[in-house]
Amino acid sequence: MDQKQARNKRPLGKLLFITGVGLLLVLLLSRAEAIILAIKKAAEAADTVAAVVVLACVLIFIGAVLTYGGDEGIS
Repeated sequence: MDQKQARNKRPLGKLLFITGVGLLLVLLLSRAEAIILAIKKAAEAADTVAAVVVLACVLIFIGAVLTYGGDEGIS
């Protein structure tokens, strides 16, 4: 079984990876101005933005490990 077939057998990892990337993209596209204002003013919204970014990064990491990791490791 080659690497591509092995990756296709891990749908949960792919789903989490795509969800995390999508969450970051949606956040950046829809709230770019709000993010800039929150960073500039250090408003309360910055906590929410930081939490969403951390959540998205965690989902991306878990998805990548589940998708590309395995017995042989990431190579």
